[in-house]
Amino acid sequence: MDWQEFVEGCYNTLKFVALHVATEESFNKEQDLTRYIVLALRRTYAEYFGLSPKDKLLHNRIIFRQGDSDADKIAWKKAKDSKWIMYHGVRFVPDILIFHDDNVLPFEIKLIKRPGSAQAIATSIGQAIIYSSTYPDVIIFIGIKRSIKWGRYELKPTKSKTDRLIHQRLLNNNVRLIMREVD
Repeated sequence: MDWQEFVEGCYNTLKFVALHVATEESFNKEQDLTRYIVLALRRTYAEYFGLSPKDKLLHNRIIFRQGDSDADKIAWKKAKDSKWIMYHGVRFVPDILIFHDDNVLPFEIKLIKRPGSAQAIATSIGQAIIYSSTYPDVIIFIGIKRSIKWGRYELKPTKSKTDRLIHQRLLNNNVRLIMREVD
């Protein structure tokens, strides 16, 4: 299986999962959303690389911050050298990392729970750009609580020139951005 094809598969999986999250789960914490995404990515990884969805290897291949199981915690700790990215003396670490052979795919996850979220969105994009200095591909997933009342502003991707330009500039740096409503 080609790695780039797998990266595209992960991106498409998250686009699909995001559209169905609202009917399956309610997310009150970013960690809940991260866990849900990890489980979807583990299923995707297993399908692409011919593993059983219950294979213990998945805990070492797809790791995430504050994993629930002992296997998740051990895998996160073992990946220490692969996850820290230093920028101006500050350590950055992706929320999720997928390892396969010599490839690593980082994910930045944000859950927007209230209006006034510009800082969280800017932070996730900035972190992804920093990750792109080390990794060839990065995916950002921003889940936006459906219950937020945005007033006259919409926090949905539009077809505006600015939206297209930002998405294109991110893509030029191999950063893929997904913004979806979640419950």
